[in-house]
Amino acid sequence: ASPTMKMKILAAIALLAMPVAALAEDAAGKLPAKDQYITSEGCKGCHIKEHTGWLRTFHSTAIQNPKYVPSAVKGDFTQPGLGFTLQEVDLTIGSHWTQRYMKKIDDDYYILPKSWSISSQRWENYNVWSWQKQPYSKYCIGCHVVRFDPADKSYVEHTIGCEACHGPGKGHADTGGNGRIVNPAKLGSVEMESICASCHVRGKDPSGQYSFPIGFTPGKNLADYYIPDKLKPGEGISDGIIRIFREWWGKAGDEEAMCSV
Repeated sequence: ASPTMKMKILAAIALLAMPVAALAEDAAGKLPAKDQYITSEGCKGCHIKEHTGWLRTFHSTAIQNPKYVPSAVKGDFTQPGLGFTLQEVDLTIGSHWTQRYMKKIDDDYYILPKSWSISSQRWENYNVWSWQKQPYSKYCIGCHVVRFDPADKSYVEHTIGCEACHGPGKGHADTGGNGRIVNPAKLGSVEMESICASCHVRGKDPSGQYSFPIGFTPGKNLADYYIPDKLKPGEGISDGIIRIFREWWGKAGDEEAMCSV
């Protein structure tokens, strides 16, 4: 690993080594108001280059609706024995290594029990026996949208948009770029790594109900909002980089979307 990557690993390990006792009692805190967000499209007017770079990342295609974007579907639904049809798919998750498929049941979404391996071009079992017990709003949504509010399951953008890493942008945009906004490159190491680790390190919120931090926004310390899982056998790899830390390097698909910028 390069010296830069080693520094990132050390920062991530330091972040996750913080004692659970340091968790704030009111960790969930208050989310910024919905009207303080302008979505990625709102950022585009002044940041066309950055927006174009974001469109090249897999963050921009994290969640897609195949009814509006048929080309989003990577899986081969002509193969027999799948157990569900393309018509049952309401949303796709992922577009890089693996793609999963969600179906809406009542007022929530559930990931169907087969995922498509893009690299090997084959179907693989996924939570076959438990998928109906794992609602999207508890296990996934917080890392696939901007500003998830568990109180009403609302969000401001249904993809990993600009404000997922920079925080609400209205004040910044309304002042012609003079208003405050989070620039990860100017944060301290803990706050900077917290942004990526909030979704690229597995764990639970302090209540244990959600598989992602509740109330965390860029610029904050993740240790106040999240309890990381302990490493399990097989989660280390031969070059010494812990696999779940490594997820954020290269997974986004564009050098402009790394945790260090």
